[in-house]
Amino acid sequence: MGSLGDFFSEEKKKEFAQGKIKAGTVIKTFVTNTVPPKIKRCLIIAQSSDNICVGVVLFNSEINWNVQRNMELASLQYMVRQDENSEILDKDSYVDCSQLIEFDISQLITTLTSEPETFKA
Repeated sequence: MGSLGDFFSEEKKKEFAQGKIKAGTVIKTFVTNTVPPKIKRCLIIAQSSDNICVGVVLFNSEINWNVQRNMELASLQYMVRQDENSEILDKDSYVDCSQLIEFDISQLITTLTSEPETFKA
């Protein structure tokens, strides 16, 4: 059995995706800047004025002390509670504000169009 999204045209799916790419949106997508590369939740925090890219920060289930080696970097980990954000999180997590990651908007639109379930909130 298909999903509800199967009943919408590609144009409607693309319109949906474009409307979701804005600051505050959480997307679950494959990222290549982790070791190993994997699917992560990303919080969009900014969009370029030319609409080519967005800046995101990543959610982590715990602070990685191998990466956050000092208190200054560790202080840039913002705790987000699952019980207050159940629509986007499966467990308590940290938003890693120590690193801004750039994503190409066209790549995110393609992902959201083909896999609308990657949109979290």
